[in-house]
Amino acid sequence: MKALPTGTSGALLLALPIGNILTGQISGKISDVIGTKKPIIIGFIVCVFALFLLSTLSVESHAYQVAMYLFILGAGAGVAYGPLNSAIMGESPEKDRGITSGLLKMMTNFGSSLGVALTLLVAGLVMGPKMAMVAAHTIKPAEIMPAFQSAFFFCMVLQIWDWFLSSW
Repeated sequence: MKALPTGTSGALLLALPIGNILTGQISGKISDVIGTKKPIIIGFIVCVFALFLLSTLSVESHAYQVAMYLFILGAGAGVAYGPLNSAIMGESPEKDRGITSGLLKMMTNFGSSLGVALTLLVAGLVMGPKMAMVAAHTIKPAEIMPAFQSAFFFCMVLQIWDWFLSSW
């Protein structure tokens, strides 16, 4: 939205995996001591908070806000997904752990692809016919922001659903 150079945009996006990397190991160690349920729920709550923050961004938002919110999202994912994988593998019988691991990775990749597709679907529904103007670079950034805000809000709702399911 800010017409940042490609390198700067890429550096901003690094905030998400950095947050994930910094919290994943710590969360794994903590879940070994206290169990997997609490870290999963806490991680999902952090993700909901980060997605809400991302849905509030506007054209006037500073790049550091984007990086900070992405870092928080990555941190929440790092807190949740290590213990989540551990819980799944722990429920699998020892003789089936190989196939469980393969299915877990396959479903993770499927979920990532589906998540991107659904997010773009929501953004496309909000943008409507203006979507063609995005490809032609004839639309103002302020006109695209509602699509991004709606997409992040949609992701937040999905994360709340995950939180609800993990609380059972």
